[in-house]
Amino acid sequence: MQQSLMRAVGALLIAMSLGPSATWCAAQDRDDLYCSPDAPRLPTTITLPRQLERIVERLLQRSPTFQDQCRRLALAPHFFVRIRMDLAMPLESIRARSVIYRKDRRPILAVVEIGPGGPQYEWIAHEFEHLIEQLDGVELDAPGAWRRGVWRTRPGIFESARAVAAGEAVREELRCYRRSDKIVVSTR
Repeated sequence: MQQSLMRAVGALLIAMSLGPSATWCAAQDRDDLYCSPDAPRLPTTITLPRQLERIVERLLQRSPTFQDQCRRLALAPHFFVRIRMDLAMPLESIRARSVIYRKDRRPILAVVEIGPGGPQYEWIAHEFEHLIEQLDGVELDAPGAWRRGVWRTRPGIFESARAVAAGEAVREELRCYRRSDKIVVSTR
């Protein structure tokens, strides 16, 4: 079982390294904010489907929380993240989930699944925070985890106050960004 899991993880890592990356500055036909050397970027260890590229671009441009999350994930060059859409998710009670594969107690691969519709930007930030929790060594099923803001929603599925707060922070940052885009000109 362990060996077949590691083989599957290895095959996915190879496929991810060969597949398209969401590092937009690599695109020759794009001349926008993301090609600036100082622009926030999605780490090269993260891949995502085309359907989510505009959402992630907006997050990178407008959310300091998401930018910080990307910087933190970029500091873990051996932790690969594959984001994908799960069209069956609206039939379930969850809207997004992450499954993290480990080797020697260190996370090496995360598959983040995002459901269609709804505030996907909030769900992405929420799931990214779960990934960062794992980099920080948060033990979800440790005794007394609830005191540290972690609880079990059902067998094998955990939630954390930290991830909820990250999603809410991104939602608020985007709401404030949209409001600050409006310029009111008064005439007398």
